[in-house]
Amino acid sequence: ERMEKYDGREIFLPNIANLLAGDILLSRNAESESRKALLQSSTIRRFTSGSFSHAMICSDPPTFVEAVGRGVGTLSLGRCFAHSLDNIRVLRYPDAAVAAEAARIAQFAIGQEYSVRLAMFSIVPREIVEEVVDRGTFCSALVAQAFAAAGAPEFKATEAVKTTPATIEGLAILRDVTGSL
Repeated sequence: ERMEKYDGREIFLPNIANLLAGDILLSRNAESESRKALLQSSTIRRFTSGSFSHAMICSDPPTFVEAVGRGVGTLSLGRCFAHSLDNIRVLRYPDAAVAAEAARIAQFAIGQEYSVRLAMFSIVPREIVEEVVDRGTFCSALVAQAFAAAGAPEFKATEAVKTTPATIEGLAILRDVTGSL
C-alpha cells in the first residue's frame, strides 16, 4: 500500500504488483456523495452482520470482475484508492490453481444482468421475495459461483444465491493479504 494525499486527505493506493488472479476484494461504501449508496452499504452490512457490502474477484491484475447495478463488468484497481484500510479487505484462496480457474470462470459472467431480487433473496427468507426467475446475479454470488465451479469446496457449503460478502468474509480458508497490497 502507498499512502498519498488527495484533496488534502490521506488515501491508500494499492500495490497492484502483488495482486493475483482469484484474489477477492471486499469493500464497503463508507464515504460517498450519494446518500443512496451509503444507505445500501449500511443496510447490507446490518442485515448480514458483516463488515463489507461488496465483493469482486481479480480476473487479471489489476482488473476485477464485479456485479453492480448496471450488470457484470470490470474495474481496474489501478484507478482506485481507499480513504481507510478498514473499508477494504483482500482475501486470497490458498490453492493458486483453483483461484486462477475461478478468475477465468468469472470473466464469462461479464455482460450478465444484475439482479436486485437475487441480492435481496440472499438476506431475507424465500417467502418474502417472490420466486426468482431472472437470470441476473449479484456481487457475492458471482464470486461464490466462480470459486464453486473452479472446485473450491468451501464455496459450495452455502448456496451461491445465499452467499453475502459476510459469508465470504467468514471463510476461514481465505488468507487476508490486504497489508501486502
